[in-house]
Amino acid sequence: MAEANRDQIEFWSTTQGRKWLRLEDRIERMMTPFTEAGLAALGDIAGKHCLDIGCGAAGTTLALADAAGDAGSAAGIDVSPPLLKRAWERADGRNNMCFAEGDAQDYAFRDDTFDILFSRFGIMFFRDTPAALANLRRASRPDARLVFIVWREPRDNPWVMIPVSAAKAFVELPPRPAPGEPSQFQWADPGLATGWLEGAGWRDCRFDPLDIALDMPGEPLEAARFLLQMGPAAALLAEAGGDLAERAETALAEKLVPHLRDGAVTLGSACWIVSAQAG
Repeated sequence: MAEANRDQIEFWSTTQGRKWLRLEDRIERMMTPFTEAGLAALGDIAGKHCLDIGCGAAGTTLALADAAGDAGSAAGIDVSPPLLKRAWERADGRNNMCFAEGDAQDYAFRDDTFDILFSRFGIMFFRDTPAALANLRRASRPDARLVFIVWREPRDNPWVMIPVSAAKAFVELPPRPAPGEPSQFQWADPGLATGWLEGAGWRDCRFDPLDIALDMPGEPLEAARFLLQMGPAAALLAEAGGDLAERAETALAEKLVPHLRDGAVTLGSACWIVSAQAG
């Protein structure tokens, strides 16, 4: 296993990987519109060989495999053994799917293998994103296409900022990473990210906005508990111990009350659909 992104590997191999599995059904329902938007951006991929970067438990890999059909294939790569175990279970009986445990930044892919690169929020934590994109370009065929779904600026994503504003009253949050550093918002700046892509051999780069309302069924306290399990404050609240997590959930639930509509808390999200062609 590579050392370049060791902190993320450990994070997703232990606490966050197991937590994701517990919440998998709910997360996948919430993420379905993003997957559909990404597939629509790819267009017809029948017969194509696809790589799903940061595939997790394979929700997106299954969608790619279905779209590629029997003449195509979908391979997923991820650093999390718990999530990959679930991915292999979901692929049981499928002949056009496989998975690899590894870091796409320096994984030893075979050259000129993939027609399609896809990622739904799986490429935002590389320590050296230009190196990762260059490695992925080597693994891609000359006419390959990529489509990535990534978050835009924090201020455009209430689903992140509202929980952060509630949590920071109880724990000290780390400073926001600088532009381009590993974080949920690593790709928020299209100018910076276009430079990465073009430097790695990709052309015709596009950043198309995608705005999707995230619906979290249930009362505000249930939504608050879910958001604080998945957000950047989750580990800090858990480490703090005592009743801080419970108090933070209560505080966040109060902030979510105005967003309750028809039995669900709805918060805005803002993404880029990044697309490019191999140069």
